[in-house]
Amino acid sequence: QQQQQQQQTFVGTVTTRHSEYALRVVEQSSANARVSRDGGESILATVTTGRTDVGDPSIAFTTDEYALVGTVAQDGSIQGRVVDSRRQVLGQFRLHPEQQSVP
Repeated sequence: QQQQQQQQTFVGTVTTRHSEYALRVVEQSSANARVSRDGGESILATVTTGRTDVGDPSIAFTTDEYALVGTVAQDGSIQGRVVDSRRQVLGQFRLHPEQQSVP
């Protein structure tokens, strides 16, 4: 049986002290994703999944400049913090799975 790799796409927003912008994350595999902000150029991110202290599923999308570190909710949405390479919190983000077929 051929296992089809489902590309999952998340859309949402990042909110920082100074701005808010649109975010799009395309998970290309269990290890890699492409992250783009405000519809601009997408950059490669490493995907890390695990568990938080309380056992909730966690996920991180890490690029060269920053990381999106969040918790996966029951409905598949992700929310968490945006941190830079020095672990400074830059803002927060919310993502939800993009609806492929909207009625």
